[in-house]
Amino acid sequence: MIQHLDKDELNFIDNYLRNSGFDYLDVRLELIDHVASAIEKSMEEHDLEFYDAFKSYMVVNKKGLERNYELFKKRLQKTSFLVLGKEIITPKFLIFFCVAVTVIYMWNKFSTDPFPYAQSVWIAIISAGLVYFFGTLPKKRYRISSLEMLAWPLVASSYAMNLYFNLWVDDSYFLLKWPLVANILTAFLITAIAAFLRLFFLKRKQTNTLLAKT
Repeated sequence: MIQHLDKDELNFIDNYLRNSGFDYLDVRLELIDHVASAIEKSMEEHDLEFYDAFKSYMVVNKKGLERNYELFKKRLQKTSFLVLGKEIITPKFLIFFCVAVTVIYMWNKFSTDPFPYAQSVWIAIISAGLVYFFGTLPKKRYRISSLEMLAWPLVASSYAMNLYFNLWVDDSYFLLKWPLVANILTAFLITAIAAFLRLFFLKRKQTNTLLAKT
């Protein structure tokens, strides 16, 4: 791990990578660790200042970094569903899921109006999208490839569920015959969206801790 470079130097590496088209934060973090370790070694072995060691490293290795960027991005995207799944089965989100199922059940039991299944899921999706969009600012510094990989499947799953089960209407056959299944599916999607946001804020925090960016 990074041991010797200070925060300004780490930020310099991050800004250079971002300005060079390395858009995704999660991939940049992998590269920053790799680049910083190589620069530290060069500084120690050749008695160089940071900027000289950085410039020498980039002259030789920038093309290799571009290849590694694509490889790291594909690897992170492939594991994105596994990461989300692991987050969903943590105790806090299992409790969140159970609470969501209970709230929907109690709503339908005691309210004169049925629970707004489709509307609640879309409100959650739109809210998460807005939080993610504004959370990547400034200059889209915090874009995360693995989370963006998850965004469309979550939207598509929500749309498919609502379309297939016709959850937009109160007299949906599915809701009348299998209300518990509708409760569980809706609660699961809302939980997955909440876990998506949790992962985003964790990655932002990790970055701010590493780079001390205010």
